[in-house]
Amino acid sequence: MYNHKKIAWLLCCIWVCLAVVEPANAGDAVVGSDELIHQLQKQPLQRKTRGFVISESETAAPPQEATPPSATIYVYFISGMVEFADKQSKLQLDALGRALTSKSLEGALFEISGHTDSVGSDAYNMNLSKRRAATVNAYLEQNFAYSTSSVTGYGETRPVASNDTKEGRAKNRRVVITRLN
Repeated sequence: MYNHKKIAWLLCCIWVCLAVVEPANAGDAVVGSDELIHQLQKQPLQRKTRGFVISESETAAPPQEATPPSATIYVYFISGMVEFADKQSKLQLDALGRALTSKSLEGALFEISGHTDSVGSDAYNMNLSKRRAATVNAYLEQNFAYSTSSVTGYGETRPVASNDTKEGRAKNRRVVITRLN
């Protein structure tokens, strides 16, 4: 027969386990390698004029400053650590590894950047984001023989959502792959 202390201890252990792993709802589905390739390929700027597509090279218009192709993936880590929290994160990294080593992206250079939510100090989050980006790079290096020369962390300096809600914080904890060339 269970006594109240054992039940309370068991419930406390379950609560701690659930609190340590912070899976987010921001990107529950794994983004496939084909979609990542599409997002990371350089696409020429095009305009439509009366049903005709005109590429940038065919016009005399001044060149527009284009943002480099990038892809955002959600890799879940154990709270405050650089260890992956779930199997889905490794599946996402496997898709990323297949994309980055594909013939379609051969010769392309990428930056792997880590981002955090605003929980914790600025300095702590900056360091954590750098370490998590380095962990992603190490995983790609170990499993796909792929390594990028640019691994950085931006901490909480580039949020994509409000840090006032759980969902917003989940979207801010991410890894972004940006094409450099």
